[in-house]
Amino acid sequence: MVVQMFVDVLDLLAQGQAVSLSVKKLEMTTEETASFLGVSRSLIRQEIERGRLKFRKTGNRRMISRDEAVLYRDEKQRALKGE
Repeated sequence: MVVQMFVDVLDLLAQGQAVSLSVKKLEMTTEETASFLGVSRSLIRQEIERGRLKFRKTGNRRMISRDEAVLYRDEKQRALKGE
């Protein structure tokens, strides 16, 4: 999988195309999640306590997966649209 990605990248570069790679965190703290969603950290804590956001505990930190944050965002957007 990784080897194929590099082959594809090299192929695109050989064709003169620009290639950009970025790193996406797989997990975020409550503060990072709040920033990602554009809401307050206290709202994130409330949503965790209400069971609306899944998390895992690491020491004293609550970690939310990026996929969970995206799912939460998409559900909220659908609710605002009335879907």
